[in-house]
Amino acid sequence: MMNTFIELKGLPLKAQNELLDFYEFLMNKYTPKLHRAKKRNAPQKSFIHEIMDNPILYNEFKPFKRDEVYENR
Repeated sequence: MMNTFIELKGLPLKAQNELLDFYEFLMNKYTPKLHRAKKRNAPQKSFIHEIMDNPILYNEFKPFKRDEVYENR
């Protein structure tokens, strides 16, 4: 097994974030057992974090009329 450190300081911040995202993707893809074990031991998420992790998705966009937006102000 190879454990290597990668120097990120020389990269722009956007590139660093992309690299870290890709690393997380690979960890989730190739180590699903470890990922599940971490989730079991993780502390309970707050209500708002649960909503952010599982957003409600709609197939159709419904634009609001201006009067509807300011109706309850």
